[in-house]
Amino acid sequence: MNDQVKTILSSITVGGNALPIALLHFDGQADTFAVYSPTNEGVGLSGDNVPLEYVEAWDIDIYSKGDYLVLSSQIKQAFIDAGWVYKGRGQDTYDTDTKHYHRLLEFEKEVA
Repeated sequence: MNDQVKTILSSITVGGNALPIALLHFDGQADTFAVYSPTNEGVGLSGDNVPLEYVEAWDIDIYSKGDYLVLSSQIKQAFIDAGWVYKGRGQDTYDTDTKHYHRLLEFEKEVA
């Protein structure tokens, strides 16, 4: 599922450039970037006490020194278009040390 998340995020651009992305931790220098991480795996469907389908949940953390609302909408739509379920977002925050706004988006998808 990691490759699928990476592919979706790689399709997003900011100011005509690819959105910098990283799994779990971003170690670069950018005014805007996204970090993606797996958060949960559970049974989505079971029968006769046997799991038949699993659901994987992933968080997408957006960090930006500017307007992140358009980017948030782009990411949300890209995941929905790829068959993911949007589960909501966390509370927006601002880090005074890095001067980045932060928004958390949550998605999940069934896997066989």
